[in-house]
Amino acid sequence: MQTPHDLSSQKQDNPVSSACVPCRSRHLKCDGVAPTCSRCQTTNTNCYYIQSRRGLRPNKADNASSNVPSQASLPLEGSSDTDAILDPSYDPAMFSGLGMDDLSSEFLFGSLPMQMGQTQQSLEQAVEASSTLDLPNAVDIPPSELVPSLGDKSTSPSFREVAFDPMIQLYYQNFHGSHPFAIPWKAVNSPLCQYLPSYLLSVMRYIGSHYHPNLSFRDIYQRKAYSELSNDISRTGFKVQGLLLISIVDHASGYEDKALQTLDTAIKMALDIQMNRESFVRDNSGGNAILEESWHRTYWELYVVSGLFAAFRQQTTFALHSQYADIRLPCSDEIYNRAGLIPRGRTLEEFQNYWLHDDPSNNFSSFSYRIQTTQILGTILSLGHHMDSSDEIQAEAIDARLASLAMHQPAAQREIYRSNGTLDEMALQAQMINYLSLICLHYPRSNMRFVPFRNPSSCVRQRTIEDSNSTLPNLDLHSVKALRAADMLASLAALPSPIKRQSPFMTCGLAITVTVHLAAALTQAGGTRLDTLKARIDLALGGLNMLGEVWPLAQAIRKQLVGLYSEMIAKH
Repeated sequence: MQTPHDLSSQKQDNPVSSACVPCRSRHLKCDGVAPTCSRCQTTNTNCYYIQSRRGLRPNKADNASSNVPSQASLPLEGSSDTDAILDPSYDPAMFSGLGMDDLSSEFLFGSLPMQMGQTQQSLEQAVEASSTLDLPNAVDIPPSELVPSLGDKSTSPSFREVAFDPMIQLYYQNFHGSHPFAIPWKAVNSPLCQYLPSYLLSVMRYIGSHYHPNLSFRDIYQRKAYSELSNDISRTGFKVQGLLLISIVDHASGYEDKALQTLDTAIKMALDIQMNRESFVRDNSGGNAILEESWHRTYWELYVVSGLFAAFRQQTTFALHSQYADIRLPCSDEIYNRAGLIPRGRTLEEFQNYWLHDDPSNNFSSFSYRIQTTQILGTILSLGHHMDSSDEIQAEAIDARLASLAMHQPAAQREIYRSNGTLDEMALQAQMINYLSLICLHYPRSNMRFVPFRNPSSCVRQRTIEDSNSTLPNLDLHSVKALRAADMLASLAALPSPIKRQSPFMTCGLAITVTVHLAAALTQAGGTRLDTLKARIDLALGGLNMLGEVWPLAQAIRKQLVGLYSEMIAKH
């Protein structure tokens, strides 16, 4: 398999600049040896090259007939963090020997601010502050498989330009893994990428800008993304993808009402064009397996996100919970990210009772478990907060269903980390939703429910009940189960993986654990149990602090919860 650096040595096909970026950024002489120049090898520095744009823009005839190399495996998970992204706010002229054509299109984006007064030290800090993905090998997607209904690729940028776009790279490195429904990173370097509408790429750039150290880029890319998305009047699967992405980011930015409105628009459009039907997949993919899988994932991502929005708002249902859908379930992320052969998907009906059949082929993806836990979450929400005996029986049945789901999972699916050491984000989210479901089920029925909370937020909407200063001698069974679920959910913040790359919805997950732990702490007079609760609260607040470096909602909610935490400490 050719690596990106192997490809860079083929100068006629993929010309590269003569010096590596670390040497240029320090104005040092470079011998240009790939994959690691002599200087970087001596200093143990991460060495990488930026591909020149000279000679890379193919003519239209070449685009129409190009068949690119094979679909070699290069999954996004586990990709190296050895490369770096240059800060687009710096003038390219600052780089010795680096011409304007050597930089990707986003480096030349006209509205980006040029800060010529930056020092060499700040430049080096910007270079070292963020890292990027290795460029994907090209994927063999014959043009005959791409139908005209996918869009007019003549107005789209070259897929090579997209692959070298810093903000697109940041999107795939940091965000795609937690919401993997757009085409995979490897497919970005294929003709399929040229059918992605401009507004969808702009939304991806906007999301990617959240992970760049220069915060001013967010406003720049936000304006472009919102403008292009709102001006487009198409009703396609790509438009649904763009709306879904914006709704997630709006929620994570604290624009709750706008996020909900955008999500509702995406759901209505998806149902209008029948994305819930397998026939939509067949009719809108041109027989391309990667795009088919992307459509599968888009609908089910709508389903999961809709369920989470409903849980955070304490609604009694969500739009897609009872919606008929015969669209197939997603495959594993590892298979999808290879952009190679994708197996025929299984149905939700097949998944319901797969464990009754001792069949080795019943190997459902972590995404499928994420969907089923969301389905159970919807059932819990429909119960409301009724406290009669029939409700208690239903609650016990749902509790048993959640427990059995975890018990029947294959051993490999119960692990958050794969055998190669990479994080399975879908397995992590399935666990997060499972714990969230248990909290939604048990907390409203526990004796902790009498502890009041002020200032409802986008994540926490506990009803205010008259305060009682009395402590509870014992927590009931519902309280114990809610606390255990909160403990497990909070522990996800301690995983040895960057929490900033986890889903923005982890913000609300952690916020809910803090409210449960605070409620329990306020019922305790002191002792070891109180110290344990404080440790859990500290952990969740630390996770929110890290998420707050990317998402404004996490900052705001952490501030609210710290205030409540301070009040609790004052009482003890």
